[in-house]
Amino acid sequence: MKENVKNDSTCVAFLKDLETSTAEFKERVPWVAVLAIIILIPIFGTYVVMIGKAGLKYWTSIGEIQPVVPFVVGPFLILFLSWIFGKVGYFQKRMNPRLLGYFYVAAISATWAIVGVDAGNEFNAFVGTQMVGNEITQAYIPSFMMPSKAAAELLWTGGPIPLGEWIPVLASYWVLYLMPSLMLLGMVALFRRRWIDVERVPFPTTMVAYEVLKRVHVSTSEKPTKGRTSFFLIGLIIGSIVQFLYLCIQLFPWFPDIFALRGGCGSGCALIWAVTPGTIWSGIIGLGTVNMWPGVVPFFYFIPLSVLFNSWFWYIVFLILAQVAYMMGYYTGFAGGPWDASRVLSEAPYRFMAVSEVGGMIGLTIFTIWLSRSYLIETLKAAFGQLPKETKENIERNEAMPYSLIWLLVILGFFGTTAFFMVMGLGIAAALIMPITFFVFLFADSRLYGLSGGYMRGWNHGEAFYRLLWPAAPDPMTKEFVVSTYFSQREFDLGSGRLWSPTYGAFDSYRMSDIVKLSNRNVFKILLLIALISPITVYSSEVLFGSIYGLSRTGICGSNYTCGAPWGTSASSWITLPSAEPWIPYMLAGIVIVGVLSILRARYIWFPFEPIGFLNATSFNSTISGLWLPFLIAWVLKTLTLRIGGSKAYENYGLPLAGGAVAGCMAITILGASLGIIRFYVPF
Repeated sequence: MKENVKNDSTCVAFLKDLETSTAEFKERVPWVAVLAIIILIPIFGTYVVMIGKAGLKYWTSIGEIQPVVPFVVGPFLILFLSWIFGKVGYFQKRMNPRLLGYFYVAAISATWAIVGVDAGNEFNAFVGTQMVGNEITQAYIPSFMMPSKAAAELLWTGGPIPLGEWIPVLASYWVLYLMPSLMLLGMVALFRRRWIDVERVPFPTTMVAYEVLKRVHVSTSEKPTKGRTSFFLIGLIIGSIVQFLYLCIQLFPWFPDIFALRGGCGSGCALIWAVTPGTIWSGIIGLGTVNMWPGVVPFFYFIPLSVLFNSWFWYIVFLILAQVAYMMGYYTGFAGGPWDASRVLSEAPYRFMAVSEVGGMIGLTIFTIWLSRSYLIETLKAAFGQLPKETKENIERNEAMPYSLIWLLVILGFFGTTAFFMVMGLGIAAALIMPITFFVFLFADSRLYGLSGGYMRGWNHGEAFYRLLWPAAPDPMTKEFVVSTYFSQREFDLGSGRLWSPTYGAFDSYRMSDIVKLSNRNVFKILLLIALISPITVYSSEVLFGSIYGLSRTGICGSNYTCGAPWGTSASSWITLPSAEPWIPYMLAGIVIVGVLSILRARYIWFPFEPIGFLNATSFNSTISGLWLPFLIAWVLKTLTLRIGGSKAYENYGLPLAGGAVAGCMAITILGASLGIIRFYVPF
């Protein structure tokens, strides 16, 4: 679509400033600065997440803001600091778009690595299990994944670090993170050309960051027009003011709750207005929440119109179907509220949890790959030397590495992941399912993230393949069952997505590389370095800060360090995931629905429906995260912009205004991280 194809004139002007050809370029990576970002952001971000007040930290963090869209703050912190230092003569002479591009690449992937430091993290749960000392649960966890009970208690209360016990534990988590990261980095590199060069998938997080980047470094060949700059500043001021009011409501109990935010839908949901049982709104079956975060609407302004339209249109269809089912006798005892609204997802007659969150995601992966089959065949021919030399060199020119190495990386990561889970106690079948689960659902999540800025919320869908392996939980439960179900559950929802750095972060990095014309080979080197370093920095930081402060005094999982421990899956709950029987026909229906929408949308450009919006509308994204209304508002605003002023108004005024609004929210979010610690932690 026209609105997704960015005008590259500014990029070309940047390149002219560097006296570099756009066809072929070689640049030096600022490795000292990149290394500093890669190391310091996970350390600093881990500190903020651990010390931050539970709930407040979800939207005043350096890492990911939750529970809205998976939006990371670290890259904006680096861009803001670059803008400040860029005013100094020494740094001003050295600022250029490529330098800032490499800063962004390092910052966004390193920031995504912080996501695992939170409630539900397997590191917290496993180490916390030792502290509890439950013999039954300890039998499920490999001994090399946790220290002794005494070492775990020292982490909880604070005290010296027994390095001899922690080094093998940290090494185990390093391998646990690295193996699937290699597979996923290969996956991203494999589809980079297809998604970014050919399809022009927007990846709105990077598009917003680029609006900020353009203001950090102003090209001497083409300075932003006065109108563009003015609209960016207007957006910046509006976003800052609104977000500051939100911050005051959360920080100070005496501050008027002018947005009706207090309470929300529970811990971390302060920016989501929840339907209250007994009100007029609670009578609408399926209506659970409305997202109130001020950054969502301007962020969604960067999303394609077709996705915006489908995301609210299918939600209206979802609500209509829910009312019909209720009139037919389903959802008895419905009282209203977000969790009651989610019954429409899990219960008959629709079981959207199985349709959309499982079948839809599997279908999105299957049919995206099917529609890319000629492209994948071409990469395989290049890998096996079946293409003419000139053709091979042409398609691999801008890739991070030859396709033979990319495919090898995917295979290495796949079997490395399988091998590690076999060491953890899984049989060959269960161990093979784990990387398949990672690939299928993170591939689909990456597609959702690239086209709508979001992901599929909810823990239930990741266990689908294991539900096929174990229709009922074994009695008694085995280590193989507990480890399999735990890791397949915890990798796909907020606060536990360890593998979002080599997926979301990698795609964002290549998107920025495409905009400012970086070397994709250098980008891959940075991504690989982050995969190697970030598990060490993140988990070591948690151990370090735990020994200094004692995790009992931090915001990790409230007051219970074992939150998310692997005994959460029981025989009774297992048979309800992703939905009660019969759920397989609903899963197959979801695959078919997404397949039909994908094929028709790809074949007929006039066809108005597509799968991304359908998945957003019929999942937790709308019932719990309340994103349906921001999708609608953004669709109205973007449609009016394009209808009245055309693509010129959209690029010159709409994007700067929206980008400035999101940047303003990010600036106050960074401020709030510091104020929150001072307000809630320092006095105590």
